[in-house]
Amino acid sequence: MVLSRIDRLPEEHKLTLKVASVIGRVFDIDLLCEIHPARPNRDILLEQVQIAESRDFTRLEIPLPT
Repeated sequence: MVLSRIDRLPEEHKLTLKVASVIGRVFDIDLLCEIHPARPNRDILLEQVQIAESRDFTRLEIPLPT
């Protein structure tokens, strides 16, 4: 069931989730920025992570400001 939800994400979001999964379920956005192979800018990663958080795939170590 989770895989089918992940499969509906755009490819770049799936890659971000895969990279984040290497770090763990809870992670710091700066670490994700450093190790992401596509080197997207921080704003793009934040948007992707917000979508992943809203779908309960992951969460940041330090929550994003609301």
